[in-house]
Amino acid sequence: GALSGVLLFPLLAFVAVVLFLRHAQELRRADPKVFRRSFTPLAEWVCRDLNELPHLFRRRMARAEATAESFLRSGWHSPAFDRALRFLRYVCGSLLAALIAVAFVDDKPLYFIEIFG
Repeated sequence: GALSGVLLFPLLAFVAVVLFLRHAQELRRADPKVFRRSFTPLAEWVCRDLNELPHLFRRRMARAEATAESFLRSGWHSPAFDRALRFLRYVCGSLLAALIAVAFVDDKPLYFIEIFG
C-alpha cells in the first residue's frame, strides 16, 4: 500500500509526459491540410450570391482561399514583430510555469495576489 502511494505521482507524471510526447509527434507529422484556414459557415453564407449554384460557389470559394493563403504567407508582418511575439510567448510561458510550480509547492500564496492594488 505505501509503495503504491509513493510510486503513484512519478508514474502519473511519466504517463502524462509520454502521452504528451506521443501526440506532439503525431501533430508534427500531421498533414498540413488539417491546419489549413477555411471560411466559417457564416462567412460562406455572407459571401454566397443569391441563387448561386453550389459547384460555382465552391469553385469561387476555393479561389478565394488560395488568394487569402497567399496573402497571409506574403510576409505582411516584419521580423521584428515576429521576435516580439516570440518574446511575449516566452515571458507568458515562463510566468505560467512559475505559477504552476508555486501551486504544486504551496497554493496559499496564490490566493492573496493583488494586481493593480
